[in-house]
Amino acid sequence: WGNIRDHGIDGAAPAVRGGSGHYFDGIIDEFRVTNSVLSADYIKTSYNTQNDPTNFVHDGIRLSETLSFTDSMSFTVDLEGTEFIQETIGFTDSVSVLSNADFPTSWNKKMLSTNPSLISGSGASLTGLPVVVELTNDPDLSTTNVGENGEGIRFTSDGTTLLDFEIESYSPTANGGTLTAWVEIPTLSASADTYFYIHYGQTLTTGSTAAGVWDGQTSGGKTYVVVNHLHNTPTSASNDREMIGSLPGGDDDFGAGKSDMDEDNVVDGKISKGLRLNDGTTGQFVCLETEDTTNFQACNGDSDIFSGSDGGTFWNIDTAGAVRSTSIWYNAVTTNNGGFQVIFEEGASNGQSIYLYNDKIYGVTSKSESPAWGEAATTANEWHHVVLVWVDDGESYLYHDGTRVDTFTG
Repeated sequence: WGNIRDHGIDGAAPAVRGGSGHYFDGIIDEFRVTNSVLSADYIKTSYNTQNDPTNFVHDGIRLSETLSFTDSMSFTVDLEGTEFIQETIGFTDSVSVLSNADFPTSWNKKMLSTNPSLISGSGASLTGLPVVVELTNDPDLSTTNVGENGEGIRFTSDGTTLLDFEIESYSPTANGGTLTAWVEIPTLSASADTYFYIHYGQTLTTGSTAAGVWDGQTSGGKTYVVVNHLHNTPTSASNDREMIGSLPGGDDDFGAGKSDMDEDNVVDGKISKGLRLNDGTTGQFVCLETEDTTNFQACNGDSDIFSGSDGGTFWNIDTAGAVRSTSIWYNAVTTNNGGFQVIFEEGASNGQSIYLYNDKIYGVTSKSESPAWGEAATTANEWHHVVLVWVDDGESYLYHDGTRVDTFTG
């Protein structure tokens, strides 16, 4: 079966579906959906911050230093022809440091900065892009400084102006603490470092503003409708929505699709923890139902975000010009098991799917059982990122590891 899907396996089949034997064997992480077309620059930069977070965001203060030199020389000659040369070198050194404003004075802080070489594009195309901050065994982030769960952490753009952030995970260590957080940076530059601060030293109630991280700076252009880190522990109950998303309202809270899923399914992911599926078993998946269900393991497809059936309005009678961008990280045990491995499936005869087959990744859209797709080569036993950008009645795109690899109409 497909590991993220919104309907059962009975009934009319689309071009590709998560049918019997089509399960995904591997790890998934960071499942996201926007009802918008994400730009190539946004997708590339988002891939870079997730793929190499400790190089994308540097820990520590950077100084801008300039040196100027002056050089003067004179020489004399005595009567016996011996030359004496005298040289004087002088220099001045000036150092500029960013704002040292406090937020407030009782908090400690240190500076972080982005790596412009990993940023693609600028301006509106990157407005509100969340970046990953990973600090490992940091002595400043002990429980004494930030509390048992990192609740005493804040981020600002200049030492005073708060930034929206979400703590995905915090764990104390022998010498400090390890943090994974998502921070929404208002403006990113591909030509210069972007500076911001992490604050600590107070153990107050949590200040995490997860919903604000994913709102695209309220511009609407990059507002997410699903953000699920896939790091929660599944339970055996059929009616638990235990895979908790980051957005308010519960539309991105999902249930585990098989009763044998438990804490063993939670493993190291691409970012913090991810979800291991079908290790020595079959049929494990995440159900995308969100409405009035009592059995996520049946997964009949009733959702505010996903249409869930051929009659769903998003796919079956959608307004011309509808768009959607769906992304996920995957790490497959094999990319060629003799059949399909469905990573994501929405809808049936009308819908989308992302799957592996014969050492390739496919992104498929189908309407009235007429499929269109993009494809790219892929590999097993390493992390890859896939984005399927669907544009109704226009050009759609498949991105793999931050690069557009195929364009198709459908």
